[in-house]
Amino acid sequence: MADYTLSAKGTYDGSNFDSGVEGSKAKMESFMEKAKSIGSKVESFAKGAVGVIGGIGGAIGSIAAQGGMSRALNLEQAKTMFKGLKLEWDDYYKSIDNAVTGTAFSLDSAALVAANLAASGIAAGADMDRALRGVVGTAATFGGELGDIGSIFQKVAAQGKVSGETLQQFADRGVNVTSVLAQSLNKTQEEIKDMVKKGQIDFDTFSTAMEAAFGDSAQAANETFTGSMSNMKSALNRIGAKFAEPIRANAIPVFNSLRKALNAASGRLDPLVDKFTELADRLSGSLAPKIDAFTAALERG
Repeated sequence: MADYTLSAKGTYDGSNFDSGVEGSKAKMESFMEKAKSIGSKVESFAKGAVGVIGGIGGAIGSIAAQGGMSRALNLEQAKTMFKGLKLEWDDYYKSIDNAVTGTAFSLDSAALVAANLAASGIAAGADMDRALRGVVGTAATFGGELGDIGSIFQKVAAQGKVSGETLQQFADRGVNVTSVLAQSLNKTQEEIKDMVKKGQIDFDTFSTAMEAAFGDSAQAANETFTGSMSNMKSALNRIGAKFAEPIRANAIPVFNSLRKALNAASGRLDPLVDKFTELADRLSGSLAPKIDAFTAALERG
């Protein structure tokens, strides 16, 4: 049996493999460059988002601080008014809080309105509840300022009746009180006008009609962009006031002590003021003639 030996010889051509490797390498480098670019954009976006969030946070903090102090000072003013009227703040607080809770209006603004109404004879309890709901609802419905609408309510309360003047003031603000009263009393607008001329519509009748017509309107403000934003600000103001109130209360004795110190310093400065006045007189006395002489020279040419 013969033995055979099989020999094979081949030549390897790696050009395709090499080009494949080079192509893959190029694609990988391109991919890495794109990934790097995307990563840079993501990082830039993240930094921008952080900046925006930080800006929003700063703005919110500013609103809370400024609004909180304003709220604290307005509440202080309202409480001072109640005290001056020999009325108890606690008797009115619930009515004030109920009137603005869930609305776009602040407690401190309503407190000032309540103080003015109380000064015009509106009693605590149901009467104040009805009046404040009427004020808040009317202001919310017609986009008015609470203090502005409240001032007209106060005028009606002070006069004890609706007048042609107050009807016109409401009309100037887009509020047809004559129509509201006509619906409430089941009369025509002409009949209402005649009753107003005769002074037959008192504050209770007016307040009841306004509260029935607009009392629930303020709650609907939460469904609008402007109203919801105002409510958010009110919430921030309440938080800010918690920090502002201690500052306000503790600043009072400091300011009083500073006032005494400044008054004492003012007395000590009197001799210096006299010397300064004497110096000013001398300067004026010597300078004025020189200016006059210079002017005369100019006029002579």
